[in-house]
Parts: sequence; structure tokens; C-alpha cells
Amino acid sequence: MRMRCNKPSRSRQAIRKFGLAVLIAAGCAAGAYGQGKPNAAPCGAINPGPRSANLADAMKIPAREIDAALPEQCIADWLVATLGTNSFDWSLSDCEKPAKEKAPANSDKSRCLVADGSTAKGVSLHVKIQVGSRAKPVSGKPAFREGSVTGCGRKQQVPALGELKAAMQYVSAACKK
Repeated sequence: MRMRCNKPSRSRQAIRKFGLAVLIAAGCAAGAYGQGKPNAAPCGAINPGPRSANLADAMKIPAREIDAALPEQCIADWLVATLGTNSFDWSLSDCEKPAKEKAPANSDKSRCLVADGSTAKGVSLHVKIQVGSRAKPVSGKPAFREGSVTGCGRKQQVPALGELKAAMQYVSAACKK
């Protein structure tokens, strides 16, 4: 399921789900996410909208749980602040690349939160964070799997989530010339 944060749907189904989104946002603002941590920052920049509950939960994971050097802010808000725009495609998918042979139906592959974003200046960001398994889509300790920043003839692989800002600055510098 892929949704764009900056283009909300106007269908009746989306309007019905809006009530759920308001409840999720209210719980997030009240500190209900992050296993009840009282110091958790609210997840306010992203409107969960008509997404699956698992995707919305994955987007609320505190960035600090993925990289200790990052703030307690939820990962969705942190990525929006890092990129400087909320033009993201968010999805929850298998972490592994599809193999030529199909995995058994009962296999429990890792699930990843995937965020693909771009700025008006042509800088693109791709991040994949392991957040759970097929059986439990948002469970366990989240882990950074891969990341890259591209634009203006440069591509920078990101070895750790905490290094994303430096990669953004490196690529953005090429776009200013």
C-alpha cells in the first residue's frame, strides 16, 4: 500500500478512516506511542490519513530506537525535517529483495518501513528500516537496513540513519551550483 502524505484522498472510505486517523494522531500527541514513554515527542508533522494501522504504527517509531544519536522524535517527523518536505511515499514491505525462487507461504520474512521522498530541487531520498515480520509487522527492535540520497549527478549511500543529514548536505551542495 503506497500513499502520499501531501495528497490526501477525498473518497468516502478515506473520510470514514479519517476518524481513525484522528484517534491515532491524538494518541500519538498524548505520548501513547513508543511503549508509553512519557518523554516521547509527538508525531505531528505526518497525518496518518487512510493508511493501514501497521504502517501508521511503523511511522511512529522513535528515531532514537533506530539510532541512539537521533532525537526521540518519531521517524516520520524526523525524515520530513531532514528532507525539508513531506513529499514522501510510505510503504510497509518485505525487507529482502525478491528472490528468483518463491519462499514458502509460511515463511516469516522481515518487514520494512520504506520511505521514498524528494525535494523541489531534485534531491531524492530512499530509506528502508526493518520494523518487524510478516506475522508481527511492527515488533521487536527496529533496525536501519539501507539508505541513499541522489540528485544533481551525485549518489550517496547512507551506512547509518544518523549519517543521513550529512549525505543530504553533500548531494544538495551539487544542486546549488
